[in-house]
Amino acid sequence: MVTLLKTGNSQVDEQHSVMQDCLSDLAAHLDGPCDNAALLVSLEALHDYADWHFTFEERLLERAKYPWQIDHVAEHRAIIDQINTLRDKLATGNVDMKRLIPVISHWIVDHVNNEDMRAVKYIEDVQTGTTQVKHRPKEGSLLL
Repeated sequence: MVTLLKTGNSQVDEQHSVMQDCLSDLAAHLDGPCDNAALLVSLEALHDYADWHFTFEERLLERAKYPWQIDHVAEHRAIIDQINTLRDKLATGNVDMKRLIPVISHWIVDHVNNEDMRAVKYIEDVQTGTTQVKHRPKEGSLLL
């Protein structure tokens, strides 16, 4: 079971909860023999939801003129690319999903618990008029 921190933005947190459910669904496949067809359905669900969520989040960043939006969006694209790579490898049977599901889960959890927390704090500061450019994402935060 993965745990995503609450950012304090109810819409983002609700969406992260759905993404956490997608990750938990993927992790459930690790308990028994790997059914590639069922796993592919779960991976597709994660891909589609993550892509939709990232688009939503990127609109928030753009409206707030988040100074590190380019880096944040690059992480989104890298996560989607990794999910696509896993999906392609799974379709050909050329991947050890029991090893890679925890890795993709870690990438998403790290992104939410670090980068999204910083971005939401910045957005809150913009909304309250207390914006100070002090929420710089850590150097080298792109894990993928």
